[in-house]
Amino acid sequence: MIVTPEYCVTMARYNAWQNRQVIAAFAGLDEEALRAERGAFFGSLLATANHLLWGDRMWLSRLTGTKGPTVPGSESTTFCATPADWEMARYRTDAEILLWAERLRAVDLAGELDVVLGADQWQPSPSP
Repeated sequence: MIVTPEYCVTMARYNAWQNRQVIAAFAGLDEEALRAERGAFFGSLLATANHLLWGDRMWLSRLTGTKGPTVPGSESTTFCATPADWEMARYRTDAEILLWAERLRAVDLAGELDVVLGADQWQPSPSP
């Protein structure tokens, strides 16, 4: 699959739409429910949402050359202290992702992207 700037814009809009759905669902829950252990991989709903936000911030930093999350991946589930902090950061991040996508040109997507997974791990991008 060849990724185009238009595809990136579409996916950024889709991502923001999905996150608005999560925000709306969270609005119907109190903080105790958002922090309750659910037995899922990341524990609570808020912890899972935090991890996803942390991942988006990490990818955005890699793609834009800006500073990444201020906490390591091992602390991604506590990236934002409160649901309100998470919601503000989520809206801001979605806007930044869309802005990045809207500024893309086809030449920006040419070539390979090498990703460092950890201190001693390296994963090359897949060949087309």
